[in-house]
Amino acid sequence: MRRLVVCGAIALSGCVYYNGVYNAKRLTREAERAEREGRTIDARDLWGQVVVKADSVIARHPASGYIPQVQLLRARAMARGDHCPEAAPALRQALPAATDSAAIEAGTFELARCLAQLGDAAGAAEVYARVITARSPAMRQEARVQYVRALRLSGRFDAALAAAEGVSDPRLPSERMVALGGTGKLAEAVVLADSAIARGDTAAPWDSLLSAAGRREPAAVSPLVDRLVAMAQATPAMKGRWLLADGRRLLDVDTARADARLVAAAVAGGSSEFAGQARLERARVALARATTSAALGAVVDTLEALQTVAGARDEAATLADAVTRVRAATDSAAAGAPRADLALFLAAETARDVLASPELSRTLLQRMLQERGESPYAPKALLALHQLDPGAVPAFDSLIAVRYAGSPYVAALHGDALPAFRTLEDSLSAFALTFGAARQPGADSRGRPQRPGTRRPVEPQ
Repeated sequence: MRRLVVCGAIALSGCVYYNGVYNAKRLTREAERAEREGRTIDARDLWGQVVVKADSVIARHPASGYIPQVQLLRARAMARGDHCPEAAPALRQALPAATDSAAIEAGTFELARCLAQLGDAAGAAEVYARVITARSPAMRQEARVQYVRALRLSGRFDAALAAAEGVSDPRLPSERMVALGGTGKLAEAVVLADSAIARGDTAAPWDSLLSAAGRREPAAVSPLVDRLVAMAQATPAMKGRWLLADGRRLLDVDTARADARLVAAAVAGGSSEFAGQARLERARVALARATTSAALGAVVDTLEALQTVAGARDEAATLADAVTRVRAATDSAAAGAPRADLALFLAAETARDVLASPELSRTLLQRMLQERGESPYAPKALLALHQLDPGAVPAFDSLIAVRYAGSPYVAALHGDALPAFRTLEDSLSAFALTFGAARQPGADSRGRPQRPGTRRPVEPQ
């Protein structure tokens, strides 16, 4: 009764505090208690009530002096309710106007947590740094652990190791392990890894360790992969994933060992998608090494079989179709077919962009220049070849300046978009539909964006 009497005797802004603000703070305390007691469902419900109560106060009394603290309560409640996409900007807006130090620390901690959840590890590290000296021991400890993790995730391995010094927490050995691998101290990382392997800890951040260390020394992490695969607790999917990643890392340094790892991944991975991806990776390697269209034939059966295998079916179908089109376009019987020049150029493009076989693409572009040098698309092939391999045509400058000087493609290279250029491109695009080479603009065979200019290297800007 006394609170209601006082509320009736003072200004309306005072009632805002004794009603809306008071209830929002009360609900916040209840939500925090529910979290401490492990009543997760109750806590989420209470945080939701905080948001509703705060929205009501803000809507009814936008000019009240209590609005900044209500906005911070609301933003923090949104974060605790796992609405980080909305909570992060709300916290950034509310924190500068806050004056209560405890509320500021709590809001700052939630902002860091949300940034980490949203994938902004660097931003999370910057914000966690503000609360690693928080007054609350529990918040201080958690902030320190999460600060180390955010530094590690953002690739600041040395800083992560420094931040972990003197902090005791069962989660930190794993963070140190990855950070050590990322700084090139693999031997020290393996000491920590051995302890985790001995207890069969498959939940440790093994992928992060292998990736961080593998970027520095691809071959050096293979023995660690062998020990992980030997863990009795490792599932076929885990084994396949680790071996597949190891094989991919080795492709640029030791192709024989890389192939052996991919074979092992296909076997150890069982029926997992990683086993299928390993088989597909071997097929990709074979395609990339192909120097003639005939060499593609050796991969066709594998691609056909992979079209029913998890982890490989979609791309295997795309690659099989591309191989079929390239072989058909480059077959000797197709040399005299109508518009064979367009088919040959599109086959070269497909070899480059879909099969990832630059050598085969170079061979086909050279063949087009030799066999179809009078084609209006020969200058386009010349420009594509020069972009692929600047040394492939020693006479490039003279060909551009003399033989193909009047080509719309050469004009486009110099920034002049002639009407004939658009006519040629429209004809090529129309033919591509019948050839089957048309793909979603701006994407490669895996649906990933291409860098500007790879699909049509002489398209005027």
